[in-house]
Amino acid sequence: MSACGGKDEEGTIPQEQGDQIVALLDQLDQRVDDGNCVAAQATALEIVRRVEALPEEVDGELRETLVTASGNLVSQSRDSDQCQEAEEPLEEPSGATGEEGVAP
Repeated sequence: MSACGGKDEEGTIPQEQGDQIVALLDQLDQRVDDGNCVAAQATALEIVRRVEALPEEVDGELRETLVTASGNLVSQSRDSDQCQEAEEPLEEPSGATGEEGVAP
């Protein structure tokens, strides 16, 4: 986030809050890659919450861009074409199988 700045820079996102949002974006990306759509949605909603909690001093245009982008992330995380649940691995059959495992 190039708009993240130090404590005294007006119009920028405070560094700590910017770092937290970037970490959540990384987490969202990983959850989508893993096919964990429910967790991806929760992370996207947390990003929205963090963006909405930015200080009023953050540049209005930057804030609006972040609000729009975070809303898009929520929509994408709910779109089955964007985030698909990973298929459950097939379980190995339990018990005896094959000719040797068949009781006479």
